[in-house]
Amino acid sequence: MNLTVKARVILGFFTISVLLLIISGVSLVNLRSLQNDVGEVNTVAVPTVIGSNTLKASFLNMGRLVFEAYVSDELSTVKEKQTQFEEASQNFTNAYSALASTVKNDQKLSAALQNVNGISQQYLATVNGLYASHNSYLSRRNDVEDRLMDVEDNADDASTYLLDFSDLREVQSNANLRRASELGGEL
Repeated sequence: MNLTVKARVILGFFTISVLLLIISGVSLVNLRSLQNDVGEVNTVAVPTVIGSNTLKASFLNMGRLVFEAYVSDELSTVKEKQTQFEEASQNFTNAYSALASTVKNDQKLSAALQNVNGISQQYLATVNGLYASHNSYLSRRNDVEDRLMDVEDNADDASTYLLDFSDLREVQSNANLRRASELGGEL
């Protein structure tokens, strides 16, 4: 088959045009698929990343507050940190709820989020027990310190009274009173 130059050029342009139409059709299908994927990224992936970062920040804040309360020796500071912890815990719960509504249609993410919820509930129970124990410890420690101060004050008063008693003339002249004064001094 002998084709003229004109026929070859027309056949070449026709072949290139058909190939361009096929490539355009495939590209259009890929662009629509890409558009759907971009929409999914915008509606699921980005909010999920933002929500998980918010959860992480809330959890780290709760951990910081627990640590600060644990190392504190003041009952008022511990109670203040406990109040701040409860606020941070509420922020964590709000972030969890928002993230749960974002990933409700994705089974894997929902399952992972349920696992996070279980772990966070255990953590909250442990931390609440820690706060209760630490508050109880500090309260009892303060009671013991107060009672010890009372005992020391009473001992100081008793030694002062004993010293005053031993300085009396009647005690110096009476052997029994002097002996009582000496026994009191040994205590």
